[in-house]
Amino acid sequence: MKTIYSNVIKINDYKPIYNIGNEWYVCFGYKDIMEEAKPVLNGGKFVKSDSLISTGMCSYSYIKYTYKPSVDTIKNDLEEIFNSFTAEKITNGFYWNDLKISLTKENQINYKASYDLAIQSGGKNLPIRIKATKNGKVEYMVFFTIAEVEDFYLAVNRHINNCLEDGWQKKDAIDYSVYQA
Repeated sequence: MKTIYSNVIKINDYKPIYNIGNEWYVCFGYKDIMEEAKPVLNGGKFVKSDSLISTGMCSYSYIKYTYKPSVDTIKNDLEEIFNSFTAEKITNGFYWNDLKISLTKENQINYKASYDLAIQSGGKNLPIRIKATKNGKVEYMVFFTIAEVEDFYLAVNRHINNCLEDGWQKKDAIDYSVYQA
């Protein structure tokens, strides 16, 4: 995978692709940097504003090339990057009852097998113990009923599907025409 760099610059200095010397920079993930609006005077008191205003700065990530990349190369590299972001979010972004659950591929397979066996055996494989973390400390969850296992497994699936949907939307939102010279 390509190395990803980050930068913050003035909004009007942003370009989706540019070169300096023999290096080409392909930028993505543009975001305006916002801040809370200043408090306003209301009835002799300053009241916190609920609105955000632009700071005039933006943040973005970029990939550095030693050649001018084609749009197809950019598309392949950005899709690989967004796929890895999605995989990372799936693996490390799931919480159940305030406990962080690692959804590695192996854990996903194990949770599916435990769920299937609980359903097929009428719960004869219960209780099921799952390793989790809270504030960096290992804790274990124990499921005693099929309903508990089912709630957990359905939540795992919702998380995975939401991450995939978010990743697809982000990839679909990329306007590759900005990278054409």
